[in-house]
Amino acid sequence: MPTTKWFFFLIPLLEIHFVTSTDVDVKYRFTYISSRIVGSKTEHSVGSLDDCGDRAYDERAFAFAYVANSTGHFCTVVHSFDSLEENSRPQERHFLMDKRDIKGLECREYRETVREIIDESEDCDDDEAICEALQGVASSFPFHPPISMQIQETQCALKSDHPDCVCPTGWTEVCCPERTQPRTDKDGTQFCCPPTGPCCPFGMSIVPKQKGNICCPTGFKYSPEFGSCLQNVEIMERPQTITALNQHCWDLDAEPVKIENREQNQKIPQAIIGLQIPEDIAWGVDNFRWASDNSVPTFTHWKDGEPNNHNNETLGDEVEKTGREAI
Repeated sequence: MPTTKWFFFLIPLLEIHFVTSTDVDVKYRFTYISSRIVGSKTEHSVGSLDDCGDRAYDERAFAFAYVANSTGHFCTVVHSFDSLEENSRPQERHFLMDKRDIKGLECREYRETVREIIDESEDCDDDEAICEALQGVASSFPFHPPISMQIQETQCALKSDHPDCVCPTGWTEVCCPERTQPRTDKDGTQFCCPPTGPCCPFGMSIVPKQKGNICCPTGFKYSPEFGSCLQNVEIMERPQTITALNQHCWDLDAEPVKIENREQNQKIPQAIIGLQIPEDIAWGVDNFRWASDNSVPTFTHWKDGEPNNHNNETLGDEVEKTGREAI
């Protein structure tokens, strides 16, 4: 039986924690995430990061962003959720409300992800606007389960935009493992690094990119077209449900590839990609969604006759790419 090729990619998310308390001793933990939260917002000048967190609490907000530079301290309070995007501004730090049980600020045993932070949002009993926003964040990850990595197995990571290696955010000087030392990044964040040389987290390898190196999961290669790590996975039997398709990705801590421009489309010819009609939606050319995040496709220059549902097969509504484009 011929094999079918699938492509997957990883997007790592790392966090640190920040806690604010009120006069009635009610605490809310805001977790520092590597992503950028987009939504309706109000902007303020503040005196410190603590002031920004207090402002977010006072405005009953679910998230905020904080920037400190030579002109002052600035706080952006986010009230509603539109999307979660890559943060291309290292000086801008984004914090998401963490509704889980708070047991202090000691170093945590596991690295955490945004998915873990919003895991309890469905049972949210807080302000309606906060709960709605947190559930919006949760819905942006419809299929991918939480992924944890034990810190004792974690080495330092190589930061992609400059040669200083970094470890999962949230560590301080006293938290650095043996044979590592604290290092302060250009935005003031502390990381744990070895005395010399770059390294990657456990289970990852250094791979080349156009300028320098980057850490990818072992077996993956960095793709500049996607700005992420890709792996060509061959499977013998075609999945019969979208959940089964995603399970192949979850087993690799990955998600089905998503095509958003011409360069990405040309990068992976002769492949089946994760563009399907969700199981609870009727057939229709306009009903296709990306399996990784349930978003509507914006790039549509596929080969003639695509997308189609391949004779109404159970999971036949994926696009088969040939590398050719229909304008």
